[in-house]
Parts: sequence; C-alpha cells; structure tokens
Amino acid sequence: MRAVAIVLAVGLAAGACTSDPSGVVVTIEQDGRRLEVTVEVADSPEERSRGLRFRDELSPGTGMVFIFDDLAPRTFTMEDVRIPLDLLVVRRGRLIEVFEMSPCAGDPANCLYRTLPADAAVEIPGGATATAGITPGALVDLPIAR
Repeated sequence: MRAVAIVLAVGLAAGACTSDPSGVVVTIEQDGRRLEVTVEVADSPEERSRGLRFRDELSPGTGMVFIFDDLAPRTFTMEDVRIPLDLLVVRRGRLIEVFEMSPCAGDPANCLYRTLPADAAVEIPGGATATAGITPGALVDLPIAR
C-alpha cells in the first residue's frame, strides 16, 4: 500500500501513517485554507474493501485515499470501522460531497454511505474537514496515476 500526503490547509500537524509515507502529495485548497494529512492509498479492490476497518485510532493528520478507474456512484460502509471519519468525495479534481461518518452500531445496512458519481475519495479523522473550513467546491489535485 502506498502512502500519500494530502494538503488541505489550516495547520493540523501531519502525523504518521500505519505504512511508510512515499511523499506523493495531494492538495485540497479552498479560499486559502490548507490541511496537511498523510494518507495511505487504497487503489486495489482488496485495499478499498479493507479500508480503515478494525483500527482503534487514526492520528490527526492521517487518513486514506481511494482511487477509482472510472466515474461512478460509490458506496462506503462503516461496518467494522471503530473511529469517526470524514469522507471527502472527489470528482474530476473537485470536492463534491463531505460525509461525517460514525462507527457502525447495529444493522450494517444502516451504516452505508452512497455518493454522487466520483473518481476518488478521502477518509480523514472525524471533524477535521469542519475544523479546516473545507466544503464542497474545494479544488483537489490528485497527482496519482490512474
């Protein structure tokens, strides 16, 4: 699994990821705001399926980016995810949706998040998007080969 640094602006300290960072940088910017986050890249079906399941913590400034080969609606689940996450949905270089997701309690069917058509998504610690002041419409630079 590769790792990526996401720049999203406001000064949250970048933390260590569970895998070694590769130095690839993704930038999300809006009205001069930036937040730096080191994330793992989930670009295979297996990595996307595993996602951030079974982790007990996600340090500030860390997360995961999901890369897709096509533009289509996506479904994310919080089943077996133990920590709150923000899901940033990206289409053609623009942030189009943000979901504040909570750990799944009860029926897994109630823990699904369906997105608009997207070609990438980023999961970061819950609340980080609001803290950074990032909203749909932000520009996203994903220098990751697809």
